[in-house]
Amino acid sequence: MDRSSFLSTRPEILSVENIAKVRNRLSSLGALSCSLERCLDYAMLRFSHEDSCLQENAHLIILCKGKRLEFVSGNGDSCIKVSFVQENPCYEVRLSNFGNTIKKSPCGRLFLSIENLEKVAAEMISWREMTKGLKESLESARDHFSQEAIQVQQNCHMVIQRDGRKIELISGEGHNFIHLSDTWDGKTH
Repeated sequence: MDRSSFLSTRPEILSVENIAKVRNRLSSLGALSCSLERCLDYAMLRFSHEDSCLQENAHLIILCKGKRLEFVSGNGDSCIKVSFVQENPCYEVRLSNFGNTIKKSPCGRLFLSIENLEKVAAEMISWREMTKGLKESLESARDHFSQEAIQVQQNCHMVIQRDGRKIELISGEGHNFIHLSDTWDGKTH
């Protein structure tokens, strides 16, 4: 019998304790690979340090070598993805459920503008999601975007990745691409 068939098809309730229970259950069944174990351990470590407002309303997806585990708390508004990339676990939080004051495109994506970048930063502060690095990245994004030609500003796709958070904004068709992420020295690039 394929041991991967022991993986649940419905999401578990999201908590550090439940992630540990699933990890232990898979281990006792012999269905826990080394990579999946590392992903689960990393998810527990990182998730345990998240603010309670995120812990209580998130959808955690663990993708590891063809296996998928899901956990949900509250409405699951924020998406956390843990994957195994280049032999290391990768933790990413997508914050997409911004309030009505943040302009969105017709397809529901965050609209890219200087004003919207400022509103995103303010809303993240109110959620207690703003890290020092992410604040630096949003400020850098605003400053650099304001210096771009109007043709670039009106047709751009921006991705900001910092401190395990990912924010995507788009204007027009998004043909121009700006990607801001942290570098080896912890600065925004």
